[in-house]
Amino acid sequence: MSTLVDQNITGLGRVQMEMFKIMHGNLNAAMNQMSASWEAEDTDVSEFLGLTAAIVYAQEPVDTTPRTDSPGGNFYYGHRPSLIEAPVGNYPNCAVMCERAEPMPAMGGDHFAVYSDMLAIEIMVKAKENEEDAANRRVHRMADAVVAVLDVNKTINGLAQESIDEPRVYISNLFTRREKTRYGDTFYWQGARIERPFQKESAHGAAGTGIGAFRNPEFHPGIDQG
Repeated sequence: MSTLVDQNITGLGRVQMEMFKIMHGNLNAAMNQMSASWEAEDTDVSEFLGLTAAIVYAQEPVDTTPRTDSPGGNFYYGHRPSLIEAPVGNYPNCAVMCERAEPMPAMGGDHFAVYSDMLAIEIMVKAKENEEDAANRRVHRMADAVVAVLDVNKTINGLAQESIDEPRVYISNLFTRREKTRYGDTFYWQGARIERPFQKESAHGAAGTGIGAFRNPEFHPGIDQG
């Protein structure tokens, strides 16, 4: 897979699609490893608090079962505003989006452009009413699992230049919601957003060269449209 596309485009959609596949195929395994690495710390803090038994909250996997409204299960391609009121079974979830491209003129050239594409991974977790700190533990560890997957995919399977920027992580406030929005069992909810820029090159279109997907004969009357 090449880092250069033969069109003058930002590459946002391609970066988003490839990272969606990477997260779908690897995030749950990374979460399992993250949970295992935290077992000793969970036991240690339980002993520190004088508890008779260690408090260990299992990390819930992201369901990959295809649904009519979401072929990726609880993995989503792009932003989903309805997630805040989604059924309990739609949590935890992971949405992959690439929303912003900034040109990098200093790195471009006469025949190609360079964009910094901002990739964002948004995750949400849940916890039952009697698990006061479970949501916070889960969101921290799931966010670290996302970072771990990003760390071993710095080129997005060769689609972009290797990212030298470390991910930025933002954890949301904890909030509560009823299972059926206005009634039912109470759940805790918490989310996080992980951002990382990736460098993507695209070729400038030039008449007669075959580079670029768009050609307007009004501007290039010499092109044979037959």
